[in-house]
Amino acid sequence: MFAVGMFEANGQYPGTMGDFDVLLVGDELWIENYNGNSQVVQIPSQAKFNGKTYTVTKISSGAFCENLSVRAVYFPSQLTEIENNAFRDCENLWILGAFPETLTEIGDYAFKGLKNLQTLILPDSELKVGEYAFYGCENLTYIVVPEKVKSFGDYAFCECRSINSLYGLGTQAPEFEQLTFANTYGGQLNLYYPQGYEDAWAAYVFFRKFPRTNPVVCLDVIDAATFVGADAKLTAVAYGYLGATIETIEWSSSNTDVATVDQTGLVTAPATGKASIVCTVTDSNGETASVSCSLRVRESAGLESLSVDENVPAEYFSIKGLPAGSDRSALAPGIYVRRQGNDVKKVIL
Repeated sequence: MFAVGMFEANGQYPGTMGDFDVLLVGDELWIENYNGNSQVVQIPSQAKFNGKTYTVTKISSGAFCENLSVRAVYFPSQLTEIENNAFRDCENLWILGAFPETLTEIGDYAFKGLKNLQTLILPDSELKVGEYAFYGCENLTYIVVPEKVKSFGDYAFCECRSINSLYGLGTQAPEFEQLTFANTYGGQLNLYYPQGYEDAWAAYVFFRKFPRTNPVVCLDVIDAATFVGADAKLTAVAYGYLGATIETIEWSSSNTDVATVDQTGLVTAPATGKASIVCTVTDSNGETASVSCSLRVRESAGLESLSVDENVPAEYFSIKGLPAGSDRSALAPGIYVRRQGNDVKKVIL
């Protein structure tokens, strides 16, 4: 069971931990292989075997390689290394939970071929990113690079042809190799750096460079779709420059007849059409920045309701009526039928 990042193995000998094969090295646990088929994977931060607690510090080479089920992964809080090929060609993986600030190495090809990844936010740690680490992430658009990041290897972002902007938060730029950004439409990429530190970023000759005092704000998606009568949740991450903190995050819709949004990012769609959902942040220096998501609302279709007699815990079914489980957080985005007692309704996640 999971509880505050702890996995209780109930006396199980190290070697397997739920859906994970693990290797015990001193007081550390390394994730050797993932055997599950969940769409949302939370890697535990600690595990207890025979009354002793061990910390998960490494995701080993090939642990998730070519897994086509996982869509979102959340990392342990004391992770230090993601080895070569760890998530290689996980083509449906598009949400990378926050990397911990203990992470110091992302290996070669570690996230190669994540075709649906759109935003990459690196941790504020002395991180080294290996060769080909994000090669072929063809929809990767925004990269956020905090102050302490050390370096990027050759071809780290090769063939990431959708990259639009790199936000450098530091007063010193990380080192990069000549081919780090190969085949990413050099000269058309935007680099934003702290105002007054152009010399620190001068080596990034492939970018058009712009001084920045406004905060950085990124959404978890660039384009989204939903159905009439359904809800969708958007998440924003924001950073200030030169130590500025984020004070407010506000949401708005360009067309409230089609979609409304509350101040948590929850979107409700009353009618078909298109709208832009705008997130605006303000930092402690009074600087503001906005980013928007294009939202398309379509007619809902398929099963509208079911009748049940007995009271049961919440269960989810596909639109075709196939069981999808009872853990809402583990479901991929899509349309589901939720049954909870005699209350049965269609929901969109």
